[in-house]
Amino acid sequence: MAVMLEMKNINKAFGDRIIYQNFNLTIQDGETLGIVGPSGAGKTTLLRMITGLEPIDSGALLLDGQPIDPYRNRADAGKVGVVFQDFQLFPHLSVLANVLVGPVYAQKTDRAAATQAATALLDQLGLADHAQDYPYQLSGGQQQRVAIARALALKPAVLAYDEPTSALDPAMTTDVAQLIKGFATQGMTQLIVTHDMPFIDQIKPRVITVGGKDNAQTTA
Repeated sequence: MAVMLEMKNINKAFGDRIIYQNFNLTIQDGETLGIVGPSGAGKTTLLRMITGLEPIDSGALLLDGQPIDPYRNRADAGKVGVVFQDFQLFPHLSVLANVLVGPVYAQKTDRAAATQAATALLDQLGLADHAQDYPYQLSGGQQQRVAIARALALKPAVLAYDEPTSALDPAMTTDVAQLIKGFATQGMTQLIVTHDMPFIDQIKPRVITVGGKDNAQTTA
């Protein structure tokens, strides 16, 4: 199995506080990886570096063997899709319009083609009847599926989730787990940052724990 995402000798600090020191991580193509650890351990920082929301102090990030810098290079930013903890949907846009933002405005995809692809995604995620609804009209689980559709619309190589169960009713976590497992059977490479161990137990991915001694010289 080929390596899809690799972090090599990553260093990250906030002031005098070392978050990662010589950190290495490898994710195989089609693999689902869970990243767990206590609050403040650096889980979300790791995800933010991978998705380009936080700069890496030093080290290398490789996607399919090629160096990328999603923080500084906009073309690299969409290669890892992210489903945010609070979904971050645009409240003034319909469900369909939310999904179209990335392909049409960031990737300059033809609107007709993007609309066709977005409609297919919404259908796949059980949201076909909500395309013209607005986020406030949806349940938390439906909002999350819109966020997933929006991330997938960019056709990322990796799909990352930041605490995917934190904003949901506990009864809905099984639905999310089934969705992630379904993507795994389709060959999607996925990265899950969470503190919810029962949720991880439902998915049964490979799991790494961050938050040791400043994550110093950690390899996974």
